[in-house]
This record gives sequence, structure tokens and C-alpha cells, in this order.
Amino acid sequence: MMEKIVYVGFGEYKISEDPEEVLTALGLGSCVAVTLWCPSKKIGGMVHVVLPFSDGHTPSILGKYADTGIPVLLDEMIRMGARKSEMIVKLAGGAEILRQNYPLPKLAIGEKNSAACEEVLQKLRLTIAAKDIGGLRSRQVKFLVKTGEVMVKTMSGIFSL
Repeated sequence: MMEKIVYVGFGEYKISEDPEEVLTALGLGSCVAVTLWCPSKKIGGMVHVVLPFSDGHTPSILGKYADTGIPVLLDEMIRMGARKSEMIVKLAGGAEILRQNYPLPKLAIGEKNSAACEEVLQKLRLTIAAKDIGGLRSRQVKFLVKTGEVMVKTMSGIFSL
């Protein structure tokens, strides 16, 4: 069968139980793709985090922020039958794309996004199994719902987390 690409855009989150679906985030610069996978139920989810914190506001796009997107993804997956105790968590992104041309350390959006995602995951008591964060290059992430494999593509090549 052919794989079905499901795009996860800026601030979106998607959940799938379809083994043929591949959740895909393109153009991850300072954004972070957080994937959760429940192996026994074969349920996978991805959130495309754009900014670290919502500052206590309820955003119209829940996936936009680490502190709203990750918990809503987890909650909805659990409602579908996923088990929190089995969750395999992987992260990719959080690059400092602008730092190459504009060395402004106070921005560091990629670094802040990565740190916020890790902080939220820790509060939710979820352990990160693998990550590819930071650096200066953008990434593309493909998450295979069937196996939980996360493929990261950069200008240097493709590798699996």
C-alpha cells in the first residue's frame, strides 16, 4: 500500500490510528515537532509547536504553543485509547535559523521552543526517547504511525530518531 502523507502545519496537531499515514511537518526552523506514539494501540500524534508559552491565555490555535499543544495532544490520544505509560516521545526542530545572519541571542526562539517542550513533557511525566534539536538548519520530519519511527531530513541527509 502507498503511504498517506498527512501534513501538520504551523500550530496544528494531528492524531492517527491509520498505519498507512505518515504525519509530516515541513519547514521546521525554530518550530519543534513533538511526536507521541503508543506502541500497543498503534496511535501516533504530532504537534507543530511555533512558540514556547501562551502566557495563560487560551489561544485559538492550541497547537501553536508548547504549554497548550503538548497537553491537548496527549489528552486526545488518551481519549482514543492510548496509554500514557507507554508513550514514546521524540522531538525535532528548534534551530536558530536567524542566528546565521542576525546574531541576536535574546531572540533564540528555537532554543526557547525546545526548552519549553522539554519542560512541558517533564511536567507531564513523559520521557523523551530521542531528539534532534538546535543547530542552524531547518528540518523536515516524517512520523510513521505504523512503527513510531521518526525520520528527520536536513540539508545533510535523512536519519531516523
